[in-house]
Amino acid sequence: MKLLFKNLNETKVIMENMVSFKKENGAFIVKSFKGNEKVIAGNVIEMTNSKLVIEGNAVRETYRLAPLNF
Repeated sequence: MKLLFKNLNETKVIMENMVSFKKENGAFIVKSFKGNEKVIAGNVIEMTNSKLVIEGNAVRETYRLAPLNF
């Protein structure tokens, strides 16, 4: 998976091309185009059909999502 790191107001933003996600036990499971899965926990800042923004401990992760099912 390609990661693009940026600093916005001293908050690390991680951009990653992702395909889909689902919520399970309070955490999100995000699946990439290659089928890799990543479990993310944190507070949801924004969630739309095309974007998921989660803020954890000083890290904010933004995922561009395609509306596909698992």
